[in-house]
Amino acid sequence: MRNAPVTHTPEPPRARLRPPWRGLLRVARVPATLLAVAALALIISPAARLLNYGLLGSALIACAAPKRRVPITSAVVLGLGLAFVRAQGSPAALSTLLAQAGMPFGFLGLGALAALAARGDPDGATLVGALGIPLGILLVLVAFLAGLMPRSGPTFDWRLMRLDRGLGFAPSYLVARRLLAVPIASSLMRALYHALGFEMAVVYSAAQHQVLAQRAWRRVLAAVLAIAVIGPVLYLLCPATGPLYAFAGFPWAEPDATRAAATAVPPDAARNAMPSLHLAWTLVIYRGVSGSARWLRAVTLLWLGGTVVATLGLGEHYAADLVAAVPFALTVERLVAGCIDARTALGLAFTGVWILLPRMPWAPNGLLTWTLMVSTVAAALAVVGTEPARVHAPHSQRAAA
Repeated sequence: MRNAPVTHTPEPPRARLRPPWRGLLRVARVPATLLAVAALALIISPAARLLNYGLLGSALIACAAPKRRVPITSAVVLGLGLAFVRAQGSPAALSTLLAQAGMPFGFLGLGALAALAARGDPDGATLVGALGIPLGILLVLVAFLAGLMPRSGPTFDWRLMRLDRGLGFAPSYLVARRLLAVPIASSLMRALYHALGFEMAVVYSAAQHQVLAQRAWRRVLAAVLAIAVIGPVLYLLCPATGPLYAFAGFPWAEPDATRAAATAVPPDAARNAMPSLHLAWTLVIYRGVSGSARWLRAVTLLWLGGTVVATLGLGEHYAADLVAAVPFALTVERLVAGCIDARTALGLAFTGVWILLPRMPWAPNGLLTWTLMVSTVAAALAVVGTEPARVHAPHSQRAAA
């Protein structure tokens, strides 16, 4: 007689014990959010354009969340209420406040954050993105103003202009004149230049909707933060302000390319031109969404191209700043990916050459300038910007795109 098979009753899964600090964080979500909203409502101003556009990104994340989204009407009503309090209850002051550039975006974002907190138990992922982007921008601004970004001493603006003029023309002057001829284009480029936080919000929202792999989003975020930390160090090595601040009469009066006299730069102008962190940020964002939906790739590509136009046309950067930003961004991308090899060393070398080139007593001219700039960008993209730095979305997502 055969023995009956022995059956084993599976044990019920054990309940996972959560650390007590996680419960405290969950309870603290609402008061912490309300405290942040109150503080930001007092801080935002027309001059803080990066922060205002970051708060617009908060509204996008909260109102387009995949679950438990905030109604846009709630964000508008609460934002108007916060603006009314900021205006001390005066309708005239409220109208003046909201008429200032960027302020409606800022209060819309604050209204969305307040609506999230009013729910009592907001979704964690939505709250992290909606609150993290403006707070991250605020921390970067405070760090820069606290001394990480130099604001005094001599600059290398004249030598960077000499590098640009080696192309046979000054790219920043040429683009700026074209933009000023079309006021709408000029305003659009100015908004795009300060709306990096909003672009980050678009990418984060895409990750929440599973258009972009979560791992890709984390890699993009790490690269953006690393660029923000390393960039000010390079500013110390090659301080420059940009042609808008260094040369009077920009963009109509071009400086004499043969004059060797140092340029008188305003002492309060930030030395944050070389390299262009704006281009570095938009480049790693664009590369980070490769393999995602076509619309997201198109948006980030347009943002990248618009950033090139805006950085030059607004007089914030020289062409040499943009060239240096390409190997710098790709090198940081590889370092964040944990890839330290010959390609990474080559990216560091390319970046170092362009940081140190303005310190040289001589400058390339004509064909040599074109060769250096084009070959640096091409070699950086072809050699430094290869796998494993790039992160793709899962195959199922690429097929759906």
